[in-house]
Amino acid sequence: MKKSNLTIPFSLVAVIVVMAGTIIGAAELMAKDSNRVAANGDSITEQKPYSSHIEAIANDYLIRDNIKHTIVVDITGGGDYVNISDAVKAITDSSFANQYEIQIRPGRYKNEMLVPPPYCTIRGMIPGSVILWTNSQDPAHQEIVNAGYSGRYINLIFDANYVGNNCMRFDSPTLSNAVIIVENCQFTHKGNGRGPRMPVGGAAWPNLKIVFRQCQFTGYANVIAWHNKENTDYAVDLKFLGCSFVNGFSAGSVGGFNASTLEFSGCTFYGGVVTGYISNLRNVPELWKYPANRNEWIITGYGNKGFVYIPPEDTDGGEGLLLTAVNYNADITISGTAVLSLFGETYKTILANNRIKGKLYGYADVRDVQSGLVPYSKPNDVIQMWKRLGDCSVTNKTLTVTVGGKPQTYTFDQNYLASKTAETVLLSQINAVITNAVMSKYNGQDNYDNIRMPERIDSCVGESNGLIKNELISIKGYKAYLSPQGSKSISISGIAVSEAKEGESIQIWSGNYFVKLLDGEYGVGADNQLSIGEVVKIGYVKNNVFYPFY
Repeated sequence: MKKSNLTIPFSLVAVIVVMAGTIIGAAELMAKDSNRVAANGDSITEQKPYSSHIEAIANDYLIRDNIKHTIVVDITGGGDYVNISDAVKAITDSSFANQYEIQIRPGRYKNEMLVPPPYCTIRGMIPGSVILWTNSQDPAHQEIVNAGYSGRYINLIFDANYVGNNCMRFDSPTLSNAVIIVENCQFTHKGNGRGPRMPVGGAAWPNLKIVFRQCQFTGYANVIAWHNKENTDYAVDLKFLGCSFVNGFSAGSVGGFNASTLEFSGCTFYGGVVTGYISNLRNVPELWKYPANRNEWIITGYGNKGFVYIPPEDTDGGEGLLLTAVNYNADITISGTAVLSLFGETYKTILANNRIKGKLYGYADVRDVQSGLVPYSKPNDVIQMWKRLGDCSVTNKTLTVTVGGKPQTYTFDQNYLASKTAETVLLSQINAVITNAVMSKYNGQDNYDNIRMPERIDSCVGESNGLIKNELISIKGYKAYLSPQGSKSISISGIAVSEAKEGESIQIWSGNYFVKLLDGEYGVGADNQLSIGEVVKIGYVKNNVFYPFY
């Protein structure tokens, strides 16, 4: 795949796996973590990849169940049990090969800290009629359901009143390699009592997959809260398919060093400004744990309504590398085995014209176990180039920079972990060989860089006169052009969110546009404001968000 930010393909793939042989139990599926110790003595926990057998089970459970036993719960006494907790406690032998389903008849069931066993399905028999509720203020009973294993939750309403934490929570070591499916459920938190009052929350565990389908998040403070796991490379695969959110979404960071995937597909966001807050920043001052780009979430998906991403207000101190063409009208591409080490898996390209020099910049992941050793203990030392390159003495790495169709290659041939060559020296050595572009450090990170969905399009300036902040623009061939006065609303692609004197990217959104403008209606006219005469109204701005009429 070509590594470019201009076109980021996305596909939703369902994998059907036919398994042969013996199916192992849940206890045998737990992957063992290997522990390493950093220079400061802290333990580093690494996520082991799926074995083929574990991955086959996970993929199979995503698409079908294999129910062998059924238990009926009826609050009126007409089933096997009158409450859900007794039904859960009665299951002692559940596994992938021996799955249970708890079928719940209509009613309002009080529950606290349900911990269903592995591969158990809890299903409301009639959608919208089974309510799981609690008003507990006991810190020991903070969730209605504490999901600690693979399982399914279908046709349930979660109603929390005084819960100090979540209606449903996913945070347990037993979630390693787990698959959880939550379907047609509604989560409501009334917001009383102490605590963050989040309806659903959790953390990343090794190879954890969670899918929410057709779920609703309503009521007070219904912001989803998720975070990674400190000092690990655990990454969660979190999907929301066809869900609706009243008050947005929040995904935070507590100090891991791997990017979790967050997918929104066919979702609807209500409530005016939707805070799609995805923290890119990792904890300070323990920067030795973290990669250079400090991105902990990758956002994917398609077909959403009302999606507005509001980035963190904090500035990201992560550093990367920037290539700038020496001449104008010269685009830059890169290749070679050193690209991943220096620029990361994805990088951003600014196209050139007769006013803008081509640019390319990116951020590479690196885990720093050298920090704390003099003289490499400052925060910025975390992302030194020598740590990214590693030992290149046996197997050399190359960087080929092609500018205006002319390639030049630099070969890295040293053991940089031993030499610890200063970045200023490395940059001067590279620039002495690659003369058609200048490589330099690049400070800070675009908060939009972790969005990889059609709702976002990165575009660059196409006009020689450039664009001015807040101008209405159209898109042609991934370049932004000033929209002429009198243009029909359908031809307006968005608003420039920064001036383009130096070729900055223009952020274009196909739905709502994130801009910092005063409230009011906007159209095509003098100063982009409504004016007397034939003016096409294209939308309005409210709380710094542009809402198009079309």
